[in-house]
Amino acid sequence: MLFVLDNKTRQFEERVTLLATAKVEAEQLTSLERFVEETKNEREALSAFVLQDSAVIEFLSRIEQTADNGGLVASTKSVTTQAIAEGAPFESLVIGIELSGLKEDVIDFISYLEHLPYQSRVENVLLTRTGD
Repeated sequence: MLFVLDNKTRQFEERVTLLATAKVEAEQLTSLERFVEETKNEREALSAFVLQDSAVIEFLSRIEQTADNGGLVASTKSVTTQAIAEGAPFESLVIGIELSGLKEDVIDFISYLEHLPYQSRVENVLLTRTGD
């Protein structure tokens, strides 16, 4: 009789532990769901500054068109991605652009690139004089 009671006590304790674990997990899930709902507007606002894969070609076309509108001849020479950090949810888009035009127009366009509404930076500029 003592063995059966001891075994039942152990089973009861295991069930209590399982229920407590399930309760904690349910509370964590509810908290996470609340956090996701509470940050919906912030995440939507942030997504406006993240260039999606499907928009890369349109983005490049817009950059080239802006250069053309500024009196420059622009040509995209390379497009690659680069990891920001291991396990990061985003990658950097690395674009090589060749520009031809007046020095002042090129400088204005570089300033435009530096002020795009994305996390961006101009890493390398090589200016070559090609005429008078």
